[in-house]
Amino acid sequence: MTPVKKTIHFLSLLLLLTIAIINPAIAQLSTVFKASFKDSLVANKQNRILYNAIAITNTGNDTLVISGRVVIPTGWRTLTGVTPTIALTIPPHGSGNVSVNLMKQNSTPATWQQVQLLFWEQKTTDTQKYSYNIKAEAQPGFRVERTTEDIVLTDRPDIVHLGVHLKNTGNVQDEYTLKYKNANLDIEAIQKIKIDAGKDTVYYFPLKINNAAWKNLYKETINL
Repeated sequence: MTPVKKTIHFLSLLLLLTIAIINPAIAQLSTVFKASFKDSLVANKQNRILYNAIAITNTGNDTLVISGRVVIPTGWRTLTGVTPTIALTIPPHGSGNVSVNLMKQNSTPATWQQVQLLFWEQKTTDTQKYSYNIKAEAQPGFRVERTTEDIVLTDRPDIVHLGVHLKNTGNVQDEYTLKYKNANLDIEAIQKIKIDAGKDTVYYFPLKINNAAWKNLYKETINL
């Protein structure tokens, strides 16, 4: 073998050895920590705040500087109103703890949602992704009020609009039944309305007064 070929063969062997030495180190740096926490939490009337302690363990032989952030789903907020960031320095084979505290809002949907946890170590560009599930129990509720007090008519109108303001104060879509009944005005009607959680609407019932009712009408109080 010529000196040139020997040199090329030696350099190739040296390159393979270098790659073999560096690759395990990179793999080790990207997997030297792990996180553990509760995988699912449920909020109810008595428990509006969900606490989850995130334990991060350093499984390597070097001190780690861990950074991270939390992605919060719609309808939830932290106690301070600020999205939490994470910064921990963990000694070899040690552990650190981060607490994620989320508060349920009145309009928080009663469905399972995912909280995402993103962690990375300053010496690598790898990001480890974790997640856990949270849910608010279904809590139906509503509030209703009339939009008018008294209606005074001097001439018989074509239609009188009777308004009702209805708000869904719960956290689930609900169906509401509006009943209108008055014997003197010949009213007997039922209207069903679906309203999404946290939303409201004003519904107007179109009252048409017929000739017979108008002739007999002197004073009539209509309660909504």
